[in-house]
Order: sequence, then structure tokens, then C-alpha cells
Amino acid sequence: MKIPMVMMHAGAGYHSPSNEKQYKKSMKEICQNTMAKLNNGWTCVEALEYVIQQLENNSLTNAGIPGSNCTLDGYIECDAALMTKHGIASVAAVPMTSIKGPLDYHIHPNPITMVKLLYEYHLQGPDEVGRQPPLMLTGHHVHDFIKQTGIPMISGSDAFELINTKQIKRYQNHLRILSESIDTEDNDEFEDTVGCIVMDQFGEIATGVSSGGISLKRRGRVGEAAIPGAGIWVTTTSSSKAACSLSGTGEQIMKTMMAMNITTSLIHSTNKPLTLGSLLTHQFLNSALLGKDLHRNVGGIALVVEEDTVEGWWFHTTASLCIAFQSGTSNPKFIMSRKTPGSKYSVSGQTFI
Repeated sequence: MKIPMVMMHAGAGYHSPSNEKQYKKSMKEICQNTMAKLNNGWTCVEALEYVIQQLENNSLTNAGIPGSNCTLDGYIECDAALMTKHGIASVAAVPMTSIKGPLDYHIHPNPITMVKLLYEYHLQGPDEVGRQPPLMLTGHHVHDFIKQTGIPMISGSDAFELINTKQIKRYQNHLRILSESIDTEDNDEFEDTVGCIVMDQFGEIATGVSSGGISLKRRGRVGEAAIPGAGIWVTTTSSSKAACSLSGTGEQIMKTMMAMNITTSLIHSTNKPLTLGSLLTHQFLNSALLGKDLHRNVGGIALVVEEDTVEGWWFHTTASLCIAFQSGTSNPKFIMSRKTPGSKYSVSGQTFI
């Protein structure tokens, strides 16, 4: 049996010090509850769904209904994905509600649960006529699929009630920022994706992400949270495995396929800080694919499991990254990682076993 562990992030961007205590309290509590479930025999997929559900339900985060950014015309559309060595699933541009009024259909309030159901469906394999079950579903078709599974859903009116006044004010403020062309690099209202990596007592690993996407996006826009290889990835060999969950500017992360690059590099690395620094520099900050982008934003977490060790890593080119983790019977740890002024990125890590 392995020592289970959980590692999560609440977005790469700029986190106001005034919100740090709230992040710390919430994320450490999620860690403790998750570890209790893992020590009780929960699988990594079950635990990952629980963690990201809690983050989606928290109005501090840009995921799920209560905290997500709005599209330019006031809708909330979410992306999410899940991956293990056994399979992948994602949902993209899923309409959840609108600040202008309820939608006229039932939904499930947690995108990560939609993904888990699709993941389980895909693992069933081809049907009797050879049709492959989908890896990804988009738009309102996700709700049609969820309805067919028979799990409880909520009405459009109930979904609308989950919106809070902070979101409405943020939407209005972002419209003002857009119209006045105000620099937003140090505005914590533009934070992005939440994510998690879990290892259960059976040694299995799951990674996932969930996001409301960039603020004032076009309807139908798909971010890195729905694209395996960009927002999440798992790499395995006969003797080791690595998983990654990212946050940041989705288009930049998709162009550079950072999650896949990070896991495949870390699993073969003998100097992981150097490897991460090189990846952030050469494959992201200096990438020709990012063209004229002035602000190049990525951050996230990675877990590397080798024969005798388990290491967790966190890194970001943004001003800050909010993370928490816990393993076995240890106490949960919260870190608000802040980039040193003048530096291009931050890389840190810890050995758990």
C-alpha cells in the first residue's frame, strides 16, 4: 500500500494578501477532509472529484458557478478535465447560467462531476456496433448527457441563485477595465483555473482542472482546462509516473502544450528545478508561438512518483500561485507562492516520501 496524498492549486495570477487567510482556511480544510477519505479507501478519481467540487463551490475561485468569470455578454461557461493512466475526459464551454437571468434547462452545478461521469462512460469502451464513447463533450450537449446518467440536476432558476453579487460587480468592473484599457496584470479578479493531483493508497494517480475561463471571453471559447496535454497530463513508465495540473492564460498554455511537456521532462529528470526552469524559459517565456503576448502566464503543480520517492513541485511565471497539500497522516500545508520582484519565474518543491 502507498501513502496517499493530495496537492491542489487555486490559480496562477495575482492573489491579493487580503484574501490569503480565506484561501488558507478553505484549502487546508479541503486537504484534511480529502485525506480522511483517502485513508478510508477512496480512489484517486473519487478524491479528485471531491477536491475540485469544493473549489468549484467556493466563490473565491474562478471555477463552477459561484466564482466563475463571465463571458462578454454575461454568461458563465465552464471547462474541466480529468486524466489517469487509464483514460481522459473533458467538457468544454458548458453553459451554466447567466447573470442576466436563468437558462431554460436543468444542469449539474459541478463541471468536474460532469467530467467524471464522461470519464467512466468512456472507460466502458466501444458499444455493440463499435462506436467509441466520446472523450470530450461541448456546450449544452453536456447537460443532455448528464441527464441520461440519471444523477440529480438542478433547475435553471436554482443555478441562477448560485450567482453572487461579487460576480456581478466584477463583471461590471471588467467591462469598465476593457472600455478604459486599464492594465490588469496585478488584478486578482483575473485569476484562472483551479486544479488538483491525488495519489491514493493503491498508488494510482489522477489529475484534474476546472475553470470559468478568462473574463469577458467570447461565448464558446475553449480554454486549456478542457485540453489534455495543455492543462493536465499524466506520464508513466515501468518504474515512475508524473502528473501535472496547470493554470494561466489558456491560449498560451494550449499553444505550448505545457502539461505534457512538463510531465514527460520531469519523469526523466535528474535535476527537476533545473528542468522546470528550462521549460518555463525556453518552451514558454521565449516561445515564438506566443508572438506579441507581453504577459506570459502559466503556473501549476506537478507530482513525480519514483521507486523510492514522491516529490511535489510548484512553479509559476505569474505574480503568485496559491497551493495546498497533505500526505499520509501529516498536517496540511498551505503556501501562497509569490515571485521575487525582477525574477522571470518561481520554482519550488518538496519531498513527501
